[in-house]
Amino acid sequence: MFADGEPHRTSPRTLALSAVGALVGIAGFLFMSALPEPSSTAGSSQDSPVFLYFFLGVLVIRSVAEPLVWWTRTYRVGERSLRVDHGVVSRHRQEVPYDRIQQVDV
Repeated sequence: MFADGEPHRTSPRTLALSAVGALVGIAGFLFMSALPEPSSTAGSSQDSPVFLYFFLGVLVIRSVAEPLVWWTRTYRVGERSLRVDHGVVSRHRQEVPYDRIQQVDV
């Protein structure tokens, strides 16, 4: 079926799984931000918006990067080897002959 040497991608459902991971991170952040602050004078409430903007920036970068990483990762099933190409900025290629594969977990 796949031994045609053409590039293939993993299922787009992997993006949904990544989004679930991001939602778990958001839920954790919301939980931590809902906890009462300790009654110390070491931190001020003015630091919270900076942390919130930083967190939102990371979330935006991740939401752009995840589909890009998914799009640039391809694999080819050849007659004698499996080849995986990946990389956004610089491309990398990994080629594994079938006789070197010892185990496949599904």
